[in-house]
Amino acid sequence: MTTIETDYVKISSQGQLIIPKPIRENLGLEENPYMMLAEHNGTLFLRKAQEFRLEDIEQMKLLLALDTPQTTKQLAERLDLSRSYTSTLLNRLEKTKKVKESGRRGREVVYKRV
Repeated sequence: MTTIETDYVKISSQGQLIIPKPIRENLGLEENPYMMLAEHNGTLFLRKAQEFRLEDIEQMKLLLALDTPQTTKQLAERLDLSRSYTSTLLNRLEKTKKVKESGRRGREVVYKRV
């Protein structure tokens, strides 16, 4: 089971927030690292910027788009990606157990987040 480190933070009048020291230490964050911030449906995602590749970003967008179970075709259209590339991303996410098949709609496989 994965442990999730949580804490409350306050946003300053200038929009700044301080990441608590235990979380910074767990992530190995040093002074002035570049971070990537993404928002989806009111949830913020923060990650070291240098850890991202274009494929990582597209996988994150795909995971966020799976707010409800969808087919490869639906996801490709929603994210403006080709069906074959969307299928490749889904297969990689399936291997890391982040998505799984939840059934079929005709000949199309329906995927959902795990």
